[in-house]
Amino acid sequence: MGFLDGLTKKGAEISNSLQESMNKSQRESKCKKTINENKSKIEEAYSEIGKKVYEEKKISETLMGFINEKIEEIDQMLKSNEELKKEILMLNNKKICPNCGTEVEINATFCPQCGKEQEKIEVEQFVPKGKRKCSGCSEIIDEKNEFCPNCGAKKEVAAEEKNEEKEEIKENISNDKKPKEKKDEKKDGKRNVVVRLLSVLCIFIFVKKPSDLAKYLLIYSLADLLGNLSLWFYLPKYFKGIPVKHVNLKRHMIPIFMLFIPQIAIKLYNTVDKTMLGYIIHDKSELGNYEEANKLINVLFTIVSSLGIVMVPRIANVFASGDTKKLNEYIMKSFRFVFFLAFPITLGIITVSKEFVPIFLGDGYEKCYLIVNILAPIILLCGITNVIGTQYLLPTKRQKEYTISILVGLIFNVAFNAILIPNFGAYGAALMTTFAQTIVMIIQCFYIKNDINIRKAFKEGINYAIAGIIMFIVCIIIGLFIHSALLSILIKMALGGLTYAIVLFFLKDEYVKIFFIALAKKIG
Repeated sequence: MGFLDGLTKKGAEISNSLQESMNKSQRESKCKKTINENKSKIEEAYSEIGKKVYEEKKISETLMGFINEKIEEIDQMLKSNEELKKEILMLNNKKICPNCGTEVEINATFCPQCGKEQEKIEVEQFVPKGKRKCSGCSEIIDEKNEFCPNCGAKKEVAAEEKNEEKEEIKENISNDKKPKEKKDEKKDGKRNVVVRLLSVLCIFIFVKKPSDLAKYLLIYSLADLLGNLSLWFYLPKYFKGIPVKHVNLKRHMIPIFMLFIPQIAIKLYNTVDKTMLGYIIHDKSELGNYEEANKLINVLFTIVSSLGIVMVPRIANVFASGDTKKLNEYIMKSFRFVFFLAFPITLGIITVSKEFVPIFLGDGYEKCYLIVNILAPIILLCGITNVIGTQYLLPTKRQKEYTISILVGLIFNVAFNAILIPNFGAYGAALMTTFAQTIVMIIQCFYIKNDINIRKAFKEGINYAIAGIIMFIVCIIIGLFIHSALLSILIKMALGGLTYAIVLFFLKDEYVKIFFIALAKKIG
């Protein structure tokens, strides 16, 4: 029990630390956004003063009154910006030395630059949701505790807490909104499960032969439609609608259309090779081999692109706040994460594909492993375009450049597939897909060359490429001595992964170093 309690406590500490970090990051972004807005307003005020002076052409009481009013506004905004800058420093545990203006640590007693004694600043302790600070000993304890378990002090309800409670009540539609939401979520979940089970039952009852394809499509489509419609039943409880006169569809049509075009382009780009292969080649086994190889590569790419889901809203938030330094920092981290995963996965699947494909797909797919090897570089290429396109161009409102890159890749894919597929079949389609993805990557790199240091970004991948190549050689050597397919795959994965990690450790990679330090602490 002691171990579990310790584990739970450690988990809570980590959770609180993450929550505090997120809160600070959000507050810092808001402060920076407000500072940028104030700067724009100040510039506007300067322009208004100049314009007014030019129009009046002589000093008058009206003009002086206008100028004084604008000066007062500018002073207020400048003062506000200074306060916000101090708050940003506080959030980063920094302060400014009043003597020399150097940034110093918040708990510093003396300035390291000029030696001036610093004023002590009390840093407000972070209190996680559901917790409170004891009025007696200042320890963080559960909100529900009437008495502090450390010093026995009774809970005091301050006026501020009461105001906060009132604000929370105002924000909610009703006092019992959350319990209702939970009940509604459970009902929605049950309803969706019922719809899905009924659809499966209908498939077993009505779909019995190949000619029943239309029935299968109808059942599948209706199940999807009914499942989504079931979510609308509780909407009127929480959303009363918007008056028609307040709906401005025209204002939203262009942004919606700009977001819609890339999705269509991506759909066409991802399906054109399979469509052309099925249309040009009459041997359907070619399409089957290509389809299965493509599925395997897409599954592996999903692992590499996993960070994109987290980074998109974060990058959009940083872009909105105007923090280009932070934005570049996030993009570089994304590149490093992609290289860290993409190189071993790309080279690893090439070394095990010959043994893996027959086990995973069975007989009749012997040709598939070569297609997998041709498509394997897509894992790395798509990882890079995921960072540039999905994580950078789209959140920074550059859908046009993103769409152009996809459309150019699509045009190349169609043009060269028409030449390669008749002569090389599935191999030609795979080769052209890899080439088209390379074109997309090059175009996207061109579009961001003035915003992101591409050379530095690709330099992040050198160590991972070296480690991946050494891992690749080790796996090839293992394959020469072990002829059992399953055993060969398992040993290649184990020793290959270990080789990759050890090489990166000696190359002083940040990710592997953190992993080994954490492992050593656990063992110790």
